[in-house]
Amino acid sequence: MMVRQGFEPGDRDSLARLYWAAFGGKLGRVLGPERRALDFVARVANPERALCVHDGDRLVGVAGFHAGGLALVGGGMTDLAAVYGWHGAAWRRRRCRCSSARKAAGTSSWTASSWPTATAAAAWARP
Repeated sequence: MMVRQGFEPGDRDSLARLYWAAFGGKLGRVLGPERRALDFVARVANPERALCVHDGDRLVGVAGFHAGGLALVGGGMTDLAAVYGWHGAAWRRRRCRCSSARKAAGTSSWTASSWPTATAAAAWARP
């Protein structure tokens, strides 16, 4: 197995599946349905904020980190709209902003509120 920073463009779909397997239960209400969530994560995943584990040519694990204002999964309104349409993007963006504000104020413990700038994320493939 090899651990390295970043990932290849061909790893985006695998990375999205790993991320969703780990966090889909928490992020499903905001990023679902699953197919669109996978498309969104694959679109916005930032290789500069990923430590990836490969077994041969297969991506089997990813750990994401937040630093310098960037995270493994981020994206903006244009990215959301490309996957969910403008109406779907608008309510998802509002939900994320409101949740992030509550978390910053210490009034929310909802884990998904840290999206899109989670401080750490990790997912591993199951054998």
